[in-house]
Amino acid sequence: MKRPFLFISCQLLIISFFVQPVFAQYEIKGQLANCDSLWGNTIFLSIIKPDAPFGLFSGNHTINSATLDSLGNFVMKGNNLPKENYLVRLILGGKGGKRVFSEAPKNYLTLLMNNQSKTQINATDFSANPLAYTLQGDFLNQNKRIKALDLMMKEVLENYQNPYSLKGEGQKLTQNKVYQAIRSFSKPIEYPLVTLYAIEDYTSVESGFLNNRSYYEEVLQKFKQSTEKSSPYVKAFEKHLKVIKFKQGIEQPKTSVYKSLFFALLLVVIILIGYIVYLKKQLLKARLPTPNNDQTATDHLIEQLTKREREILYFLAQEYQNKEIASELNLGLSTVKTHVANIYQKLDIQNRQQTKQFKALLIKN
Repeated sequence: MKRPFLFISCQLLIISFFVQPVFAQYEIKGQLANCDSLWGNTIFLSIIKPDAPFGLFSGNHTINSATLDSLGNFVMKGNNLPKENYLVRLILGGKGGKRVFSEAPKNYLTLLMNNQSKTQINATDFSANPLAYTLQGDFLNQNKRIKALDLMMKEVLENYQNPYSLKGEGQKLTQNKVYQAIRSFSKPIEYPLVTLYAIEDYTSVESGFLNNRSYYEEVLQKFKQSTEKSSPYVKAFEKHLKVIKFKQGIEQPKTSVYKSLFFALLLVVIILIGYIVYLKKQLLKARLPTPNNDQTATDHLIEQLTKREREILYFLAQEYQNKEIASELNLGLSTVKTHVANIYQKLDIQNRQQTKQFKALLIKN
């Protein structure tokens, strides 16, 4: 009795090992208390797409939703996240379940998770202080780091909420302060995707790259050497920097270089072919002089012929056939053919049509 039971147990263990990843399910649960004064009771899960601006919120990015009960409790489950670690936003919707994305007042939290993550979030007063939440579950250190970043940037930006910080030199000073804060936050790069989120969400990558190119290239190299080197976010960030370099003329995409080389080589080949054709035409003219262009050379060619060959050349120029020439001169056909071959060789011609150029000279002589 023990053997069948052991066999069945092993089978179930093997099946569960292979089936579990296929039916993996993430779970986000918790409580967002005191949110009904500003927001509705629907919470949305939206992914941050690697190849889109991080600040962009679109209904197309929403992959799940759940309803809060009267105390703000919710549970959200699903298996539609990508297999890689992904940045997501948990967004509290507006009244009537409307999907809205707001910075002030803030109605969202940013998390790092994957399709098997289990995360618990609790906020005692979400409307008044949405960043005063506690976390439990997977990616705990990364998600705490994201929370610390959001709190830091909230404080940095609040210190510059005056009209003079939004334009001119004031705006430049504010941007520099933000860049300094992000660079300070990103050293050392302990969690690559958290650092990438900080750079992409809180700074203009293009402006930052132009002001401090070495920093961004150093960060990219560290990303590519980290455990997240194959992440779609790292690949998108590398592509983003390449696009900036191309726009600024710092670097040309390889495809463009190859296209330029291809068309340059094609142009060279066309020019060479044209030159070869030109040379052949010039050579042909030199080998086939006409009475008008080079009278002396043509006379010299005629002088090489015997009397009989001149007679046969005359008939050739008149478009006579070999049999007709043999009849007119009372010669054998094979003899005529031999003379024709000699004439072609001496005059350096290939066909009867070319004999016509000598017709006037033969009549003259």
